[in-house]
Formats: sequence, C-alpha cells, structure tokens
Amino acid sequence: MHQQRVDERDAAVDENVFAGGVYIWIFAYRGVRVSGVPRRPIPIDLGEKQMHACGFGEGYMLYFTDHGRLLQVFVKFGPSTGKRAALAVLNSLRVTVSSSNKPGLLASG
Repeated sequence: MHQQRVDERDAAVDENVFAGGVYIWIFAYRGVRVSGVPRRPIPIDLGEKQMHACGFGEGYMLYFTDHGRLLQVFVKFGPSTGKRAALAVLNSLRVTVSSSNKPGLLASG
C-alpha cells in the first residue's frame, strides 16, 4: 500500500513538470545532527540524475548544511528543460536564522 502512494506521488510530479519546466522541492530539517553532512557547495552542482524511492522518481537529490540547518533539495526537469534556470534559483537561495532560531528560506533574483 505504501508503494502505491509513492508511485502516485511520482506520477503527480511527472504530470506537473511540463516541457521547459522544473520542479524544486526544498525541506529544512530542525533538531537533527548535521555532523558528516557537507556544507552547502558554492556554486551548487546537481550531480548525477538518479531514481529516488522516496516518491519523487528520477531526478537530483542534494543534502547539505547552511547556517547549521540540514537542507534536502530535490530537482526534477520536464522534457527539453535546461539546468541553467534551476541552478540560478538554487544558487540564489539564502538561508537565514531569525531571532526565534527558526530557519527561513529566501530566493532572490
């Protein structure tokens, strides 16, 4: 049953990433150990496309720390989509820490 839900989520992502489009999912973890997780690379590189069993299907998964926060980023491209725009968005991402110590994510551009 769980696998069916994962497959449905992957199909939903595939249906919504149209030609020339990109899907970017970002999650900031709180209260987890970040030892052993690399710092955010400058500039961000997507690495190799892989199949991800977490329900996103084929795409690029990144894990890195920024301002002491663990970030997980998934990127999936639609047909005929270049990487340049997605990388520009990811490289413009700014992680901030508020006075309440909660992370904030900002994309500029």
